[in-house]
Amino acid sequence: MYDDTIAKPVLLGGDPFRLSSNGLWEQRLNVERLKVITTGMLGPVDVELLSPERLGIAPPAGLDAVARWARQREAPLSDELEATIAGLGDIVYVGFETPDNVWQALCARGAPALDLRLHPCRFGPDYYFLARSNLIPLRDLVDQAPLQQELALEAAALEFDAFRLGHENRLRQDALLTLQMPLDSALLDAWGFANLGEHVDELTRLSREYPVIWVRPHPHSPPGEADRLAFLSLENARLTDRSAYEMLASGQVSHVIALSSSVLHEATNFGVESVALRPDLSHGYPVRSEFTSVRMADLFGPIAAWFGNTNASGAGAASRSLKALLGMQWATSAFLPPKAVPPQIPSEPSPVSISAKAYGWHEPDAWGVWSTGLAALDFSWPSDQVGPLTLEISAAVYTGGRGVTDEVEIWSNGRRITTAVLPTNRGDPALVRFEVEKPKHGDCLQLVFYRRTPRRPCDIEGVPDFRELGLMLFSISRAPALASV
Repeated sequence: MYDDTIAKPVLLGGDPFRLSSNGLWEQRLNVERLKVITTGMLGPVDVELLSPERLGIAPPAGLDAVARWARQREAPLSDELEATIAGLGDIVYVGFETPDNVWQALCARGAPALDLRLHPCRFGPDYYFLARSNLIPLRDLVDQAPLQQELALEAAALEFDAFRLGHENRLRQDALLTLQMPLDSALLDAWGFANLGEHVDELTRLSREYPVIWVRPHPHSPPGEADRLAFLSLENARLTDRSAYEMLASGQVSHVIALSSSVLHEATNFGVESVALRPDLSHGYPVRSEFTSVRMADLFGPIAAWFGNTNASGAGAASRSLKALLGMQWATSAFLPPKAVPPQIPSEPSPVSISAKAYGWHEPDAWGVWSTGLAALDFSWPSDQVGPLTLEISAAVYTGGRGVTDEVEIWSNGRRITTAVLPTNRGDPALVRFEVEKPKHGDCLQLVFYRRTPRRPCDIEGVPDFRELGLMLFSISRAPALASV
């Protein structure tokens, strides 16, 4: 049992500037989860929250919350905020993703402080932490070797899974471009959020070094506008819904390219080199030296002993995985057998085959298949076709209103082929013809359909359909060549 006589008051906090537009503290849930970890480390604790309200932080009317977050988390603290933090005294602080300016003020009190964030390697048997501390010698108290051994073992297991399912490909010729959530905190600097649009020239140069640049959007978020336009302009870029871990483990790629993604860290465990376009961003690549890699179980006994609570083993909390505590399995996915060679383009109007779907499609309906806002189809280029190929699609869009049209861009080989004006899906789709050039890299023709303003039925009609709908594709086929003008 814990010794109640040495229980300590603890202040739980995080990023106090991360407020939503309605003024709510967006990190409240993460901070609440810290209670479990803190109880494991210190025993029964008297928990207080270092909330934005306690610090006197509130969003003024009319000021964008994200812009304010970007500025305040890197700017010098106001005299009032400095005084408020200094007045906290010697209370122990445990935080999650605490901004550097707030962290420095907390450390200046001379009281113990611990700051946590998720470790960037998330393919292991559990999630891990990066931790930094004030007055707590983490590097002396925590043995990091078991964590590294677990990651090495899991990487080897994923490589075996890829081999077992037929993904064995040790040529390592291609590159993988991984995308992030447009509002990912790892992309935030004093000016706002970084994006691939700021690196078009560098991406173009890098793309010349590989047969294919595979583009893997974030599994839980569509790419932002600037990101889309940046990779769509690359001649050899190909969208894919394959797991990034599958591609790393298969030996297909030699480099991973990203702004400041966790995949940059993960790639090194598979012998893949990383190209960080913005290594200076908040989470950093490589990991900043002040952070120590730890498992959740590593935090309990050693840190409890540092605080003087020798009876706090934390065994109960340590037995639960961090994935279970967070209630999610982010960045994990089962490998699937490799796809066959892309299908031939139908000679007659035909529904899209499953094997043609490369990225961004919902399950087929009886009459066709809906795309998301960004979707791609792969076809094998006909071996007897030398010049451009004319294709025809039958398609419509979802707008929620009869007679309303919207535009869908069609891209291939790094350029926008056409912009189709499509009617609302009311049983009268449009026929759109366009020409595509032979792929400059390989024999796979990828068609990308991009609707800038996809719609959700739940938002327009109040029905329980939460899908993001781009275009409804009824059929696709080869067609007679377009008449020359």
